[in-house]
Amino acid sequence: MSYEESQRRIYDAEAALREGDLHRARVLYREAAELQRAFVNAQPAERVRTKSVFGASAATLFYKAGDLDEAEQLTQTLLTQTWLEQGASVKLRGLLKQIADDRASGAHGAIRQRLRMLGVLGPRPPRSPLFHDVRP
Repeated sequence: MSYEESQRRIYDAEAALREGDLHRARVLYREAAELQRAFVNAQPAERVRTKSVFGASAATLFYKAGDLDEAEQLTQTLLTQTWLEQGASVKLRGLLKQIADDRASGAHGAIRQRLRMLGVLGPRPPRSPLFHDVRP
């Protein structure tokens, strides 16, 4: 994977969303996710930061593609890796929560996801600072 290939697909997916072509956006997000997952798998063990960042990105892209199963599976796999950085772990746990919320709300979750993808509905509000991880 080249960074440029993945970024191009993401850029094109966002353009498709602006044009209202949800199907094309999902296809492009999925292609970008697959490129990034392959990139992570090809990295040597010492590239911890790279693997963590692109792994979390790939899972998020599967989610944006509307593939909750693939996003959840990749997220669960990544969370078992000893090399995963804390920041990526926090993001992935948030993604798992979002997936669970979307599934629990059924069709309403799918509608919320589409609205988020189109930029109509913003991300969930942040949790109280009392519950955020505090780093020394």
